[in-house]
Amino acid sequence: QYTGLKDKNSKEIYEGDVVENGADRYVVEFREGGFNLAGIEDYTHDIYIWFECVNIEVIGNIYENKDLISKEEE
Repeated sequence: QYTGLKDKNSKEIYEGDVVENGADRYVVEFREGGFNLAGIEDYTHDIYIWFECVNIEVIGNIYENKDLISKEEE
């Protein structure tokens, strides 16, 4: 589902996208009536997507790039 927002490179952001904000990586999720950036390492750390979309970059999605959400990545 399209969020209605674009990343810093004007790429559309969809639910299930994996995005980076500096060194941090998140998954775009729809919960509690809005889109959030859910932390991959710490799922209790969410960022409301509309506050951060200027600085984030879409790098893939959970369906085609499962390696991007691997907790063993270094």
